[in-house]
Amino acid sequence: MKQWLKLVKYKKLLLFTVILLIMGLFFGAVYYFRQNDVVKQTLINSILELPNNLVNNRINNILIHLIIGIAVIVLSFTVISVPIIFFYIFFEGISIGFSFALIINAFGFKGIFFFLIYSLLYKFIYLVLITYLVIRAIRITKNVIGFIIYRKSTDLEKNIIINIRKVVIILILIFFYDIVIFFVSPTLNKLLINFL
Repeated sequence: MKQWLKLVKYKKLLLFTVILLIMGLFFGAVYYFRQNDVVKQTLINSILELPNNLVNNRINNILIHLIIGIAVIVLSFTVISVPIIFFYIFFEGISIGFSFALIINAFGFKGIFFFLIYSLLYKFIYLVLITYLVIRAIRITKNVIGFIIYRKSTDLEKNIIINIRKVVIILILIFFYDIVIFFVSPTLNKLLINFL
């Protein structure tokens, strides 16, 4: 709990991340609605199979989330990490916005409840964890840049080790979250289909 309270001092970074995500949501929805009618109809036809696909499949994001987490850690030691990480957050917003517009167009009002609950279970928790991971990665980047440019060695090694520990804990939480989702997703998906 104490760690989450410390996030208050990163409120500008959090605000910027949330704004990026919201902009991505908006651009994703606009991108969907700017598609021509043939593309929209093709997408709607494919999404109508969603209830059958959800019942028969598990949600397995373990590998991709692990790769993204490791990439964020590796990139945190480079100067180019911050724009790439922010682009990923923006891209997640575009993906969610596009999906939201598609599901509403395909399923109507029922799709709103489905999508909100689906996103809360399968995206929101991950995005909260990845946002915290991004904040930790930016702290590492800031320490490395401070050392390279200003030769500020104010406990660089200690700060990096502390931040890497926190990053590893976040990666473990993401991995645990993905394992839980993998095993409970068939049951959750059957419940979610009732909203469609």
